[in-house]
Amino acid sequence: IITKSGAGYTGGAISSEINTFGGKKAEVSYGATVDKFGINLNYTKNDYKGFRDGDESDSEFFEGSLKYKIDEKQNITLKYSRYEDDATSPRGLTKDKLSNPESNGLNTGDELIVNNTIKDEVTAKYEYNFTEKTQLDLVAFYQETDIYNENNYYKGVSVKNYMDYTDRKVGFKPKLKVSYGNDNNLILGYDYIKNNLTRDSQMDMFSSEQYANDLTKETHSVFILNRNPIGKFEFTQGIRYEYADYNTDRSYRKSGSSPTHTTIQRKTTMENMAYELVGNYLYSETGNVYVKAEKGFTSPTPSQLVDKLDGEYINNDLESETYVTYEFGFKDYVFSSFVSGAIYLTETKDEIATENLAKMDFINYNIGKTRRYGLELNAEQYFGKLTVRE
Repeated sequence: IITKSGAGYTGGAISSEINTFGGKKAEVSYGATVDKFGINLNYTKNDYKGFRDGDESDSEFFEGSLKYKIDEKQNITLKYSRYEDDATSPRGLTKDKLSNPESNGLNTGDELIVNNTIKDEVTAKYEYNFTEKTQLDLVAFYQETDIYNENNYYKGVSVKNYMDYTDRKVGFKPKLKVSYGNDNNLILGYDYIKNNLTRDSQMDMFSSEQYANDLTKETHSVFILNRNPIGKFEFTQGIRYEYADYNTDRSYRKSGSSPTHTTIQRKTTMENMAYELVGNYLYSETGNVYVKAEKGFTSPTPSQLVDKLDGEYINNDLESETYVTYEFGFKDYVFSSFVSGAIYLTETKDEIATENLAKMDFINYNIGKTRRYGLELNAEQYFGKLTVRE
């Protein structure tokens, strides 16, 4: 999705909320374009409180972007965002306690679950127009998410249950768009993403267990998207190839009367292809009908390549999920109403499923074949400043 940039705009917005349980939220944003510079700032502070005691979070979000127009052919954009959230939540209740209007929503002796999150993201984008018909986009980004979860169950009991996650993702995405002939255009692109997840955790329940995970997925993708208008018809063709390199390293240590220590490592690769064909007929100035066929895929995450049974990690034989979708749809403006709709059928092979078992065991597996089909219909009417949607 490529959107056009605004120019010459200066403005902002301020909003605030308060909820029944004492929660408060405030937002402020500001954007301006001055000469060759464009700036956009957003800040949100949310002091959330739920209807149960202990169901609380205190979060802040900041996002700032700066765009510089180097000359008529090139510009650069830098964007940074940060999200912080300190949250607690109570445990599940029995039906009797849930139905008691005098209850504070807590179990006696329970300790609140703690969940702290920090997310940072930096993005840089460079755009260069060689000619009116040739444009190059270069995007690089870095994301890091840190999550700490503490779940100690009961007050006064000497246990330590925690999970400490760090998820890092770095990527580089060059893209070249070339226009040719009569409004034809071709997009060539390459995507590189390296995703690394580390986790240290300890669980004192039935025994004392320590886990250490280091999971990496490195993905290389190339794609081509071509669009050809012919009269009232538009034809789009797309193809994408992905190569994924996995490296998983998990260790498990159990202390107590029957101590165990296992380490499992796995290196594997996967290749996938995706295709897309779309035919669109613009039968009037306001209406069009289209038909679409798409073959796509979802490759596993590194953590899905390993199962856990009886407290021990085991490699599985999980494959990528593939699907074929057929879709027919339309859009038009008739009798002062905008109407759109679509029918679709999706056939999926090797759909990835995860099943959670007792004592925090889990398995990942492929479902043979699944089918989904459906109908969507939307309408909008406009009466001056009033819009009605169905």
